Amino acid sequence: MHHVFVTGVAAGRRERVLRQLREAGVGAGIHYPLPIHLTPAFAHLDLAGQLPVSERLAKEMLSLPMYPQLTDDDTDYVVERLAEALEATA
Repeated sequence: MHHVFVTGVAAGRRERVLRQLREAGVGAGIHYPLPIHLTPAFAHLDLAGQLPVSERLAKEMLSLPMYPQLTDDDTDYVVERLAEALEATA
């Protein structure tokens, strides 16, 4: 069973999209704000800048609601609000 549904939003738009989703009552979030090589546990490896794709994706990932009780109507609502937020921030 999956616990998050992650999509990508361009880094410059992600915070605005997230804010709009939350204002619409959608429980969106950023679950993994740092790639693992930039977390304190791996800081001693000094890999900052060495994994640019991971670092870019960490700035673009946006988690959408995903849980067993999510109804089809709930899913439609999330999709509609996401589309509106993406359009508004284009």
